[in-house]
Amino acid sequence: MADGVTIEISLRAFPDHLRVECTGTFSQEGALSVFKRAFALATEGGHENLLIDVRKVSGREPTMADRYE
Repeated sequence: MADGVTIEISLRAFPDHLRVECTGTFSQEGALSVFKRAFALATEGGHENLLIDVRKVSGREPTMADRYE
């Protein structure tokens, strides 16, 4: 994966939300990048609701500190 990105996304737009499905291996840097990109894409598309599905992301579970960074 390019530039050390460990999480890939696929998008699916619904009338009431944007769904972002994530796959790959967890890294804090990758997760923050995905979240920023997902929020930007939802805003650009005029979506008020965003679902980020991370069930297919593997690797270590984020720490409590990671969750609040």
